[in-house]
Amino acid sequence: MIPLSSLFSRFFPAKKTGQEAVPCLSREMAFVGLLVEMAYADAQLDEREMEMIKHIVQERLHLKEEDALLLLRQAHEMMQKDYDHRPCTKTVASGFSHGDKLSLIEDLWRILLVDRYVDVRESKLLRSVQLALGMSLEDIEKARERATSTEPLKPLECSCQG
Repeated sequence: MIPLSSLFSRFFPAKKTGQEAVPCLSREMAFVGLLVEMAYADAQLDEREMEMIKHIVQERLHLKEEDALLLLRQAHEMMQKDYDHRPCTKTVASGFSHGDKLSLIEDLWRILLVDRYVDVRESKLLRSVQLALGMSLEDIEKARERATSTEPLKPLECSCQG
């Protein structure tokens, strides 16, 4: 098995900026941080998950590829430290509309399902985020159904981009 950091570095080569990783304060970084957390949850990060996250970030945040990759690099750096998803979920809980929270849960399902295997750690993370965001089980089921549909992704309402 390829180490997670090696795969991530190969897929998203690090850019030397001389700056520390951006703390999980912005809504965009909170969103991306939770997506990356889901990819790391089963300790088996693969290219399908990374492609899915890149696609989600570009579509939901309406970003160019290079801007999406920068956010993903920052999220990866955040994961390399003592990462705790609670600041991200707190940012999402207070800064996202119900519809955007539902979109986030939908996207977490997309990442969880892309490798066709649901690990118990992924399920626990999804449950933890669901509870932190105050989402109902009905919302979670709705999000899972949408995650398996072929509908195009819509940008988040709360995005500060564009």
